[in-house]
Amino acid sequence: MEINNIVQSISEDQSKTVKERIDELLAIDKANHTNIGIDTSKDEKKEIYAQSRIIYKAIKGLDKETGDLFLRTSDK
Repeated sequence: MEINNIVQSISEDQSKTVKERIDELLAIDKANHTNIGIDTSKDEKKEIYAQSRIIYKAIKGLDKETGDLFLRTSDK
């Protein structure tokens, strides 16, 4: 499943609290970054960082302050 669909599905899951949804989104982000190694190409790294921005924007939709914080720190 494409990352956009996964993120949207998690973000819209009303059976979970906002905190649970944010935790689930961050778990995906953590898994992506854990898989970066010395053999990861620049294009693969760019894709992982692009996926992180998608996740952080979804978090911003759930909790503006937290999402803004993630987006600001990812721009550095």
